[in-house]
Amino acid sequence: TRPPAPGPDEIHYSMLQNLPDRALVLLLQLYNRIWTERIFPQNWSTAYVIPILNPGKNPEATTSYRPI
Repeated sequence: TRPPAPGPDEIHYSMLQNLPDRALVLLLQLYNRIWTERIFPQNWSTAYVIPILNPGKNPEATTSYRPI
């Protein structure tokens, strides 16, 4: 299988896998603080959704697509 594609931030999963433990701890602390204080960065409210047609389904029906 292919590695997952990066999101809009262009951060690849392999980049996170190769961070030193201290950097992972700092990221966890950051995410915990964001979650606790409920103050999310503005760009976290943006999502890119691409509809993918299910095989053998009617391309004119919205229910024939799955989001990615």
